[in-house]
Amino acid sequence: MNTWADVSASLLLTRAVQFSACLLLLNVWIFDRLIARPAGRIWGRIDDIWKSLLPVLAWTSVIAALISGVLWFLLVASGMSGLPLGQAIQPAILGAVWTATVFGGIWKLRVIFWIGATISAAIALKWRRAVWIAASFDALFRSVEPTS
Repeated sequence: MNTWADVSASLLLTRAVQFSACLLLLNVWIFDRLIARPAGRIWGRIDDIWKSLLPVLAWTSVIAALISGVLWFLLVASGMSGLPLGQAIQPAILGAVWTATVFGGIWKLRVIFWIGATISAAIALKWRRAVWIAASFDALFRSVEPTS
């Protein structure tokens, strides 16, 4: 990727994957809380099917959010530095973006929310309780775009 147009196209795709993964996680939580649980009380078979799908959907979305988030950060660092992606992956450049930009500050919060979502998903999948609130905040926060 040598031009900003190349970075922009990749960034668009990466952000689409990022938002999709976060929305999937939020929708898994909503479906689990509002549809699967009540339906499982009435029709036990639905609950069994959902229990087998829940971990796959939850972990797929958490992992996709991580990978697309890292790629998003790297692509923005590449765009800010004006270097191709391979050359922009340097501690000095990544550190400058992480510590000296509004984008980096927002990503610090996003990492905290991602960690919270991962822990919540792990707890929820283990005990299947209503501890998905961090996942909800994660999905909502990741949809916020920095304005500066």
